[in-house]
This record gives sequence, structure tokens and C-alpha cells, in this order.
Amino acid sequence: MELRLLSHESLEDLSGNIKIIQNKNLYRFNEDSVLLADFTRVDKKSRVVDLGTGSGVLLLLLFAREPSIEGVGVEIQRELAEMASRSVSYNGLAGKIKVINNDLKNAQQFLTKNSWDLVVSNPPYIPKGKGRTSPRREIAIARQEIYCTLQDVVNTAAMLLKPGGSFAMVHRVERLPEIMVLFKKNGLEPRRMQLVAASENKAPYLVLIQSWKNSSPGLEVLPQKNLNECWKRRK
Repeated sequence: MELRLLSHESLEDLSGNIKIIQNKNLYRFNEDSVLLADFTRVDKKSRVVDLGTGSGVLLLLLFAREPSIEGVGVEIQRELAEMASRSVSYNGLAGKIKVINNDLKNAQQFLTKNSWDLVVSNPPYIPKGKGRTSPRREIAIARQEIYCTLQDVVNTAAMLLKPGGSFAMVHRVERLPEIMVLFKKNGLEPRRMQLVAASENKAPYLVLIQSWKNSSPGLEVLPQKNLNECWKRRK
């Protein structure tokens, strides 16, 4: 398929035969999304929503793992949503994955409540007004809670999931207590969790966590993942 690349865009290998468009002037996906896709338990024929899909990387990686899924990516930034749509079309997945340019807080207006098998998200990590704000608006939106908060993401995920459906997310480990409280308030039971560190002698800085809606309690904590070991094995 012929692909139209805009200024500052490149087509990059992602997984298997899947390729993705990236733009150096917009938010580029990093290892956090790759880690979340590897961590997430996804069943065959799952209907998946990615909240804050960005370039569409999570849905493309999940499809590479399980080609029977169908997915919807919700992205508030028009340029990112349009770029993600072109990546989906280039990979011949327009019939399987759809990208919607809208605010995830409005999801009940365009997605059916209580009907999705899996929701995933790599949301902004930093509360608004804290930390250093990027001078580039597009980058700031992806990193800081300018358009949505952690609570918005968890509330929306719980609203979309059918009973027994699951929500998988990556976030900063220091916000884990807040995550657990929000999960409980929304009827999401954390069942799988994994901490991520840069190396064996470093403290964890990320948490990968998957919860199930209306599930019985019982948390499985997986062995800590160390990034330097992961990259060595991939080389």
C-alpha cells in the first residue's frame, strides 16, 4: 500500500510485519507502551479500547500478539489520531482497529457502556501544575494531566468494561496507592501487578497493573522486570 508521509514523519518497524508512523515533532511512544503490551493478558476475539492511544502503538502491539482482537483507540490530539489512523490503514487493519479523535471523558457518547472486554491505557503520569512542563504543547499533553486525570482514565475504563472485563495500565510507581484506591472505588479488582526498574540495583519506577471488573480479590505480583536485562535478551 502506498503511504503518504508528512514532514518529520518516518515509517518504523514495530512487531513482526507491523509498522508504525512516528513524527519527531509529536509525542513518540517509548518502552512504557511496549512493556504494557507485553504484560497485558488479552484473550482471543477481545474487544479492546485504548484510552489516549497516541500513535496507536498499544493496539498495534496487541494485534501483533493476538490477531483476532478488534480495537478502538481514543485520542484527543487531532494530529496524533490522524497519524494513528494512517498506521492502521497501512497495516491493512482498518476493519479491525478504529481511531476516534475525541476526549476520553466523553467516551459514553460514542462507545457502548458495560460492553468491552479489555481497556488499556498509558496515560499522562504527572499531575497538572507539578513537574517541568514541556514548551511543546503536544508533548506536555501526553506527559501531564492537562486534558485528563488518573481518575478520569480509571472512571472511563470502569464505565466501558463489561462485568469480568479487565483494565491494564502502566504508571509511575509513586502513584500506586492512588491507583489502588481508584480501582476499588470503581469496582475494579487488581489481580496482576509487576514493577519495573532500570536495572537490578535500581528502585522500581514503573508499575504495570491489570484489574478485573466485579472480580473476587487475589493479587498476583510478578517478578520485577529490569529493563537492561530485557534489552540484552532482545539483541
